Amino acid sequence: MDKCPLCGNETTVIKGASLELKLVAGIERFYRCESCHSVHVPERFHLTESQELERYALHDNDDSDSGYRNYLSGVISSIDKLTGDISAMRVLDYGSGENAVMTTILKERGVDAFAYDPNYEPLSTINGQFDLIIACESSEHFRNPREEFKQILTHLKPNGYLYLRTELLGTTPYFSAWYYKNDPTHIFFYSKLTFEYLADQFGLELVHCNGKNSTLLRRNTRL
Repeated sequence: MDKCPLCGNETTVIKGASLELKLVAGIERFYRCESCHSVHVPERFHLTESQELERYALHDNDDSDSGYRNYLSGVISSIDKLTGDISAMRVLDYGSGENAVMTTILKERGVDAFAYDPNYEPLSTINGQFDLIIACESSEHFRNPREEFKQILTHLKPNGYLYLRTELLGTTPYFSAWYYKNDPTHIFFYSKLTFEYLADQFGLELVHCNGKNSTLLRRNTRL
């Protein structure tokens, strides 16, 4: 039986959820954790790093794409409303992607912003801690979410904010019909209860969760 990569507890397979995926047709690759209320794809079904990069190369997420810039600008506006004025904050774009468009937009607005992505921007170049860390459509790619969140928190100031934009479980009645799981690079899925678990485990406060795709946590203690 597969263990959850976030909380370490036993998980159970979600039967019939993988049948429509041509890549792994007939293979049950999604496992549900009843302890932290997440769903994950076991490591044996993960793409290789080269396959993952090939998949990312298909994304047209560059600075010249006005639709993508408008989407990210909307995300930034949402964060601004939730946290107050972020213009005076030191911000880390965690999982920025190759072009780091979020970072570019933040810098255009005068924000002291930095980019990190495991494939493109090494974390070793990032110094100090941040008032705000944004993981916009990156946390669903975490191969080892528990270690990722530990790493994130080493870079988050006390009382600093962690904002996550990722589609949450429960937004559709049937997991098998949920489009978000069909991307083979999406390997860890969260619910609001998962973020409540994270808050309890890591000394965070769950400030906001809309139950769909927007979550804000605040660090209120030193680890």
